[in-house]
Amino acid sequence: APGIGEECGDFKRGACFRASCKFLHGGKPASEAASAVANANGGAAGLPTPRAAGSFVAPDGLDVKLFDPTTGFGLFGTPVWGTRYGSTQP
Repeated sequence: APGIGEECGDFKRGACFRASCKFLHGGKPASEAASAVANANGGAAGLPTPRAAGSFVAPDGLDVKLFDPTTGFGLFGTPVWGTRYGSTQP
């Protein structure tokens, strides 16, 4: 059983949204903290704000039939759709 007054490590990292969590969320029982968050944000989950993609400078010879030269993203209907030129991410 968790120690009395022990803080939830997941909550500290922004990853625990369970109202039934046995640990404290910001010094309050999780059920109280969850209702305070829901009231503050209209009941929406506390999700991170998406970041904009970084700037893109088209290299010489970029195939503009596959990639958008202003963003570097693959064009719809091509095999590279859903990717970004030069990205190592899947």
